[in-house]
Amino acid sequence: MISNLLQDLLDKLNSVEALTDKVGFQVGGTENDPTLSEAPIPFGWVVFGGSTPLAPERGATYRITTYEFNLILVVGYGLTDVDFLTNHIQLIEDTAQAVSGTPGNEYTDLWEFGGAELKGVYPNRLVYNLSFSINGHHKTT
Repeated sequence: MISNLLQDLLDKLNSVEALTDKVGFQVGGTENDPTLSEAPIPFGWVVFGGSTPLAPERGATYRITTYEFNLILVVGYGLTDVDFLTNHIQLIEDTAQAVSGTPGNEYTDLWEFGGAELKGVYPNRLVYNLSFSINGHHKTT
């Protein structure tokens, strides 16, 4: 199930115009650019954050597990405050909207946006962590 959810999330993230083909499951540097300082921004990568099984209700035939994923989103600075609002903040909102409120598949609930957190400020970019979660249903009997 995790791989299906991961692919579903990636598909939804790549539907955001500014992120099309700029989001993957992993991002790594190269010998020439190990810190990705030359990578064209914005870009992001999805990381599986873990899963938490919920205790089944008495007599339940399904067990629910919450799956958590993080999008590490790297954006550049705008030239003005307006750039920051219309580009970067809008990108975060567009990303949350593209994922939220859509089911992963027939065995899952709707994706939930858990928020965005600034994780790093660098001379030429900002790094945000956007969290998403979804509940999956597993037959127990």
